[in-house]
Amino acid sequence: SCFIWDAASVLCLRSCHRVAGVAVGTLPQYNSQNTFLSLPLLLMPEEIELGREMGWLELRDSRPTPSRTGTERGPQHAARRIMGEKGSGATAESSLVETGSSADKEVRSNLEWPKYAVFRDLWQKGFVMSCAAKFGGDFLVYPGDPFVYHAQFIAIVAEESACVQLLDIVSFARLAVNTRKAVVMAV
Repeated sequence: SCFIWDAASVLCLRSCHRVAGVAVGTLPQYNSQNTFLSLPLLLMPEEIELGREMGWLELRDSRPTPSRTGTERGPQHAARRIMGEKGSGATAESSLVETGSSADKEVRSNLEWPKYAVFRDLWQKGFVMSCAAKFGGDFLVYPGDPFVYHAQFIAIVAEESACVQLLDIVSFARLAVNTRKAVVMAV
């Protein structure tokens, strides 16, 4: 998992790099609700790899630190540096993490390369993606920032060697009708 704890970094990701992530924290005033979420921002493995490939995201481990109760928190990955577009002057630095060495290996081991190829292709075409697990797909595809636009597509990634059954196509069509989105089957 990769968490972004800095609000300026989250803003830079959304505005400069079209990476949405998922807010997973609670608001201090309303900690028993889960409708409106706050920092940290959780990134999908595809978003992490895209940032590393494009050169505007670096990872490092946060080392276990004693908590107030005396127990240790396990290592979690956090973004160390998120750079804005060249010439924009927008940069953000997260100071809440320590340097480590296993972050890259763990993130790459969780990455499914066919899904990443589809994610990168859609991102290069100007779309913003988020997880579509609750809709039965791999990605929800937005024409812009998810705070402004509704998802137009549900992308389902299939392996090249996979045989798509007729029943699967019917279920994808029902999914599209029920969610009012187009289903894109990507290989």
